[in-house]
Amino acid sequence: MTTKAKQLREASTDELHERAEELRSELFNLRFQKATGRLDNYKRLREIKRELARVLTVIRERELGITLRPSVEETAQKRRRRLFRRRPVVETEEPEEEREGTDEAEADNEDMPEESLGSNDNRAVDK
Repeated sequence: MTTKAKQLREASTDELHERAEELRSELFNLRFQKATGRLDNYKRLREIKRELARVLTVIRERELGITLRPSVEETAQKRRRRLFRRRPVVETEEPEEEREGTDEAEADNEDMPEESLGSNDNRAVDK
């Protein structure tokens, strides 16, 4: 039977080390059975590997002093604060002077021949 990580976190460190040793010996026996062709339930190998990984993860978390993520209520409160935070208003309009200048430049381009509008080259063109 597999154990949830939450249940493992409630166990003591000594119990976790004992459980890891049990799982290692069971994994060895299952691998031995697989090699000799006597293993009936291959799914059990996978379950034991994952269970061992869970136990070792909880042990390592304790060594590093890692705690669980914040509770659902704490994250909901942070999310609410983020949603209802006021944001500064940014003006996106250009000043009147800049807008008028662009219209005049476009009007000047209408009078020019098409050949000069398309190229930005300053090289002399031989005709």
